[in-house]
Amino acid sequence: MDTNDLVNVKKVSSKTIVNSYEIHSCKTPMEELKPIKFCDMKVPMIYKGNYLVCKVVGKSFARICTRVGIHDLNDNFAIVDLYNFRYNLDDVEWISPGTILIIKEPCVQDVLQNELKAIDIFSPTDVIFVDPADAEFLDKIVAKKWYESVSKDAEVWKNEANELFKAGKYDKALFLYERAIRCNCENPVLYLNKSMTCLKTGAFYIAYESAKHGLEKGGDREKALYRMGQAAYGVREWRKAADHFLEVLKEFPANKLASTELKRATSRLSEQKNGKFNFKSIFGESKKEKAELDVADYKGPIEIANIPGKEITEQLFTPSSILQYARTMIELQKNPQKAKELYNLYSGDDTVTNNEIPFGIVDAFRIENICHFNCFSHPDKDGQNSVYLHIPSSYFNHSCLANAFNSFHGDVLVIHAAADIKKGEEICLSYGSPCTAYSERRNNLKLGIWNFQCNCELCEIDANDKLCSKRDQMFEEFAEYVEANRNYPQKVISKCEQILKKIRETYVKRPQFQIRLFIKLSPMYYIIGNLFKSMEYLEEALTLMDGPFKYGLDISLICANLSVWYAQNGNIEKAKEMIQKALKYSFCTDMEHFKMLFPDISLL
Repeated sequence: MDTNDLVNVKKVSSKTIVNSYEIHSCKTPMEELKPIKFCDMKVPMIYKGNYLVCKVVGKSFARICTRVGIHDLNDNFAIVDLYNFRYNLDDVEWISPGTILIIKEPCVQDVLQNELKAIDIFSPTDVIFVDPADAEFLDKIVAKKWYESVSKDAEVWKNEANELFKAGKYDKALFLYERAIRCNCENPVLYLNKSMTCLKTGAFYIAYESAKHGLEKGGDREKALYRMGQAAYGVREWRKAADHFLEVLKEFPANKLASTELKRATSRLSEQKNGKFNFKSIFGESKKEKAELDVADYKGPIEIANIPGKEITEQLFTPSSILQYARTMIELQKNPQKAKELYNLYSGDDTVTNNEIPFGIVDAFRIENICHFNCFSHPDKDGQNSVYLHIPSSYFNHSCLANAFNSFHGDVLVIHAAADIKKGEEICLSYGSPCTAYSERRNNLKLGIWNFQCNCELCEIDANDKLCSKRDQMFEEFAEYVEANRNYPQKVISKCEQILKKIRETYVKRPQFQIRLFIKLSPMYYIIGNLFKSMEYLEEALTLMDGPFKYGLDISLICANLSVWYAQNGNIEKAKEMIQKALKYSFCTDMEHFKMLFPDISLL
């Protein structure tokens, strides 16, 4: 791979998880669990091998979870906190008084006054919601006392569910469609309606299976095939989606929606195969409110080697080639078929084997650890960090002098090659700036969340450099002095030149790393009003920006700023030169795209 190659793109929505002494997820099949009641739950612990049947009492309210009161079959009460059931923590209408729950392997966190239990639930698959009209199932769990006699007419529940669907109350509509199916399991319309409802909630796996059942039971072929195509598209199975839309058009050529969806699926297939993306369009879309870009995953000639966590290239790449482009949003409960690739990621303990997790089970503890070690973060429009999980890119290891560089476009993560990468060479990202002091870099990696020691080229040079700690100390003192004396520019300049000379002397045997010095000094001169000196150091930094430094230090932004400064000072030719460099290093497809990234340039 060569410098400037695109390596990667991706997002994941973050959920709030509260630390617990143990975040538990039940992996035991329901049929192997035995019933338990509050009177048998004497102490705080996880009651493995058991299930609790309970009913919600009173309204729920939002904390950093959804809190509800419940009572069991003996009418004893408890408090339950449900984590990770909704992205919107203010949404408490999804669970209401009278809701019957089965809590698998309940985790009692505390026993309060009057033996009131406090239960935490972290995995959404640890709860089964029970229809009070399902007499057969209630009898099975010995909860027939909560049975509610209602109409057995499937049409009644279908019509009520239809009204809820029209009102946008998809969860409640789904509940009634499932009740209707129990009343008449041979009506294909019910399965097709259930499929449409699941499409609205993003439960694409169930949507596909429901549409398939509807088709098998003689339902409307046009609707069934179209919804199967939509569901396949939702789980990013572009070929399957295209095949279904094509099948619709062959049988129903007047279906304009299928024609449109076929074009979309075909575009995704092309992106997936060739790695050709409209980055200008992606950037424009990324600026929209709550942008979620519709692009395919692309994986070029790379492989995950047998050495755990090592990803290497299979061929030489050039600056214009794309290694990998991916954007995946995995919601395991709704789309359980995608779980395996997530669970294969590092979760904090190399000695623990990836035990087979039953299909459809959300292992909250493992997911929390996977996100802890593998997530990327990037400031959103409000300045808050958004958390992104990209599975293929999580296999890229760290190097302070990385050969790949990442950037964000809304909910899309893009990774380019920052240097030429030969066949068989490992692809690495940097978890921090190469300009950070060696001791700080080392501590961040070893004592932070990653817990490893970096042995990259830069760290080895710093470790063997006897002047390294002295230099870092001078940098720190220099920064503190500037901060303390920012209102006395002449005093700062005088002190600056003295320290500058000493710092330069420590770089005699490693001049290529002086870039750290120049990047540090330039903004300090800018702060004290010496713009010419500030630009001088930026220019000097540019002469040393080769290989991974180009992107680790945001060379495109530096060049863009220099172009503005040169233009303002009448040096138009130099300004044009800097614009061309900024254009080259920003991976823009044309000048219009470039000006979208750097709007100040359009004023020149």
